[in-house]
Amino acid sequence: MNLTETEKAYIAGFFDGEGCIQLGNNSKTSRATSTLAGVYLKIQIANNDKNVLEYIRVLVGGTLQKRAKHYRANWKQGYYLIICGKKAAAFLNEILPYLHTKKSQASAVIMFAETLYDPWRVLGVAGKPLTDKALKLRSIAFRGFRQEMEAQGGRKLSWSI
Repeated sequence: MNLTETEKAYIAGFFDGEGCIQLGNNSKTSRATSTLAGVYLKIQIANNDKNVLEYIRVLVGGTLQKRAKHYRANWKQGYYLIICGKKAAAFLNEILPYLHTKKSQASAVIMFAETLYDPWRVLGVAGKPLTDKALKLRSIAFRGFRQEMEAQGGRKLSWSI
């Protein structure tokens, strides 16, 4: 990502208002054992203006998807820009200095993402478990993310660690 400071500030402001940071769980085993081994990072930005999302997508990558129109007939078509995994962490890291409302969530998630993409990672590789070091770092980062979400009135996250 090679963004100017102006682009970073613009995208951060847009993301603060229209964006969402998600830690999703795609592993039945990790849900049952609360190990956080199957957790993934996903960010999404929603808006009715496809052009602005396309502009951001060209700058930072990701996938632009049309929102299913199952709402009211007079509502405009909506779109999502979705960025997952390592690219999502890099995106958050780029705009972090300019974030306001999502800054602490982004910081916790960036710390969490460091356990996904380092040399000692064994997540999801032929069913091998995470190392104790990775699990400890994930637990600390996830607790920080969960506390921040709950402090801002977000939904309670169900994994207990």
